[in-house]
Amino acid sequence: MFFENRLSGGNTMSCASCHMHQYAWTDLEPLSPGEDGKRQTRRTPPLQDVGWNSLFGRDGRFESLEGFILGPIANENEMN
Repeated sequence: MFFENRLSGGNTMSCASCHMHQYAWTDLEPLSPGEDGKRQTRRTPPLQDVGWNSLFGRDGRFESLEGFILGPIANENEMN
């Protein structure tokens, strides 16, 4: 599922579009692009050891790993 483009509204991007293995599961952008190409207010967080966290997202806005995963998929400004 991590590499599946059909998770985005326009079938154009997957989680791996921004969480790139060659950059420690993040990207080199100061602000992440959404599906429409517009820059977001945050950069792509790295995913190393994320399964061990008790809060997720840089600001702790997600209380579960599932919420952390589904948040960007459902967000109209991210994966839409």
